[in-house]
Amino acid sequence: MPRLTRLTLAVVMALVVGACGDDDATTTSTTVPATTTIATTVTTTTTAATTTTAAATTTTGAPTTTVATTGRFLTTADDPDVGEILVDQDGFTLYLFLPDNQGTPTCNGACAVTWPPFEDGDVGVGAGIDPDLLGSVERNDGTVQVTYNDWPLYYYSLDIAPGDNRGQGIGGNWWVVDPDGEPVMV
Repeated sequence: MPRLTRLTLAVVMALVVGACGDDDATTTSTTVPATTTIATTVTTTTTAATTTTAAATTTTGAPTTTVATTGRFLTTADDPDVGEILVDQDGFTLYLFLPDNQGTPTCNGACAVTWPPFEDGDVGVGAGIDPDLLGSVERNDGTVQVTYNDWPLYYYSLDIAPGDNRGQGIGGNWWVVDPDGEPVMV
């Protein structure tokens, strides 16, 4: 029995130690722990041919998700008119353009002056953002634009303050984006 108990303890300790990760010293972040429960069953047999089963449960703080709080990042904000939407780190609203059809950006030239692309460059993941939906795409001018759920993201040049959403619904093609990466058409 002592050998089996040591083995169980070793497995639990390996899981706890393995869950620890490196922190990047150059990045300021907040760590949001998730809780994982590990259940272990130990079975022993005595010489009298009886079996005793005991269950042990250990809770660890693994895994963790790092949420960006400095630098450039994509996050969400609650808009009183349309609900929770994507914004940049300063609170400026981000839009999608339906003709992009979750692919290559089609707003170029003069269009991109009015609707500047949210360009790539070490964009972090903020609160409310699914990192699996964050990506990028190359534009026709060679720059790289941030995408979310494959939609290229844009600013609207007439949004002059954080929280503005003056571009919402323009031409039936420009929409704010919800945290699932879908257009909010209200």
